[in-house]
Amino acid sequence: MISNVWKEWMTDDVYEQFRRKSFYDNLAANHPKATPELKKKMEGTRILALNLQSCYFYNFYLFTELGDELHQLDWLESTL
Repeated sequence: MISNVWKEWMTDDVYEQFRRKSFYDNLAANHPKATPELKKKMEGTRILALNLQSCYFYNFYLFTELGDELHQLDWLESTL
C-alpha cells in the first residue's frame, strides 16, 4: 500500500486519515521528525496533501465517474 511509504513522515492519526481518504492535513510542528528548532520556525504552518490522481488525464476511470466522489475539494475549501 502506498500509504506505508509515507508512514514515517506522519503521526498515527494523520496516517489513518491518509489511509481512509488519500489526502490529509497536519501542522508542520507535529511532524514526527521535526527538531525543536524546526517546530519553533514552523509554528502555525499547516501541511496540506492532496490526491491529484483524480485530475490525472490518463486516469481513464475518470471518464466513467465525473465529479469529486471523495469530496476532496469540499474538504480543501473548508480547510483553507
